[in-house]
Amino acid sequence: MARVNGADLSLHEVLFSLKLKGQLSTLVYQAVTERLVSDAAVKEGITVDDAELQKAADAFRHGRGLNRSDATHQWLTAHKLSADDLETGLSRTILCRKLIRKVTDGQVDKYFATNTARFDRARLSRLVVAGAGKARELLSQIQDDGQDFADLARKHSIDPRAKETGGNLGLVPRKQLAPAVEAGVFAAKPGAVVGPYPIGDNFYLVKVEELVPGQLTPRVQTFIRRHLFRRWLNDRAKSAGVEIKVHQHL
Repeated sequence: MARVNGADLSLHEVLFSLKLKGQLSTLVYQAVTERLVSDAAVKEGITVDDAELQKAADAFRHGRGLNRSDATHQWLTAHKLSADDLETGLSRTILCRKLIRKVTDGQVDKYFATNTARFDRARLSRLVVAGAGKARELLSQIQDDGQDFADLARKHSIDPRAKETGGNLGLVPRKQLAPAVEAGVFAAKPGAVVGPYPIGDNFYLVKVEELVPGQLTPRVQTFIRRHLFRRWLNDRAKSAGVEIKVHQHL
């Protein structure tokens, strides 16, 4: 694999180093996944034609600013790759993309319909303070005295970003919220302030600026396809009897 101080560094040593760092399993799993995808593509009759490969190669070069053949050659040399290696990698990517679409066609709308709430979002603002008592005091000022949330966030929040943003977090996906916060936010009406909630040793209030129901956007469709494909791959791995043996020999 390499030479260090005149001595050879073997593949075994490299793999053992990756094992000690906990990185070997990830690499092996990636290789297993590629084999499962390749085998499934053959079984499904999925292929890559020259036009698809050329389009992918053009996009690859354009995305890296490799507008001349010599620049592409230099890039490949720097990354220890050959033109055939690049073609193989692009072909695998195309096969995987086509396989994802094939095995998830007809399932995306159904999954979204039964999991719509998972894709809800909320436009939120947050105010973080050092103690629960202080948080409740500020909540009272907002609810009873009509104090402006953003002004209080700029003045009292220990989150440095709040000084400029007034605590504005923008649109936050529902699935990113802690369960207690999720329940409070999506049970509230726009304009309401909920909390306080613990965050480490501190506490925070959340203002619900807007609730945005889940929509089947192209981005959400892509997420669902990938999610369904991962489930499909896991099932394939189980049925294929995948067994990782490399650890036994290191």
